[in-house]
Amino acid sequence: MKEIDFLPPNYRNRRKQLQTRPLRIGAVAVVICVLAVLTTLEYRAHRNAKSRLAKIEPAFAAAEMKKDVLAQLQGRLERLNDDAALMTYLHHNWPRTRLIHEILAPMPESIGLKSLRVEEVTPQGRRSSSRLQSARRRAEEKKLENLSPAARDLFYLKEEDESLATMIWLEGTADDAESLHDYIGRLDDEPLLADVQLKQSRRAEGDDGNDLEFTVEITVSPAYGQQGGPVGEENSEDRQLIESLHRLTNL
Repeated sequence: MKEIDFLPPNYRNRRKQLQTRPLRIGAVAVVICVLAVLTTLEYRAHRNAKSRLAKIEPAFAAAEMKKDVLAQLQGRLERLNDDAALMTYLHHNWPRTRLIHEILAPMPESIGLKSLRVEEVTPQGRRSSSRLQSARRRAEEKKLENLSPAARDLFYLKEEDESLATMIWLEGTADDAESLHDYIGRLDDEPLLADVQLKQSRRAEGDDGNDLEFTVEITVSPAYGQQGGPVGEENSEDRQLIESLHRLTNL
């Protein structure tokens, strides 16, 4: 027999809502508990992070100070290197007295010197047109803006001076060819003299003996501060500064 429900629909909907209310309340309670747990965990994580940050901050501050000191030392080292390079280059020319000594010391008695001439000349391989020089100078202008005053002065000095080479010409007489070639070989062994060439050798005019008239051309080696020149040892102050930079870098 079919049951007949005389209640209106709103009563049935209210009844269903009353039946599902405990489920909704339980779901909300679960969500609240989950949020509470997550909030607690997040708070603990935040507190631990602040605690670790408080421990790290002194070390970080010390590291920043060391970084600043390192930057200052590096800047000072660069300026010192630029000043040293400039001062070295200003004294780069070999003393004329030393050049003369290197030439006269190995000279035997069988060779007589008539003339000795020292000049700064531009070798053919180093000559360039004024247009090429001006174009090269314009290309270097931007690089020079970031250099120290000493580095800029050094650049301009090298640009003017390193196109020149120190040349020496010897003219004299020799008793015989053997002693002349032996003397040239001794000159060629001198580290201060880069290249020694016998340009001319002939019998002396009006001489019935074996005397020879000769002309020798000598190219002087680059000096300190020049490209291809010798490199001096570091002084104690520079070495201490470099060691300090290495220690700060390894911290």
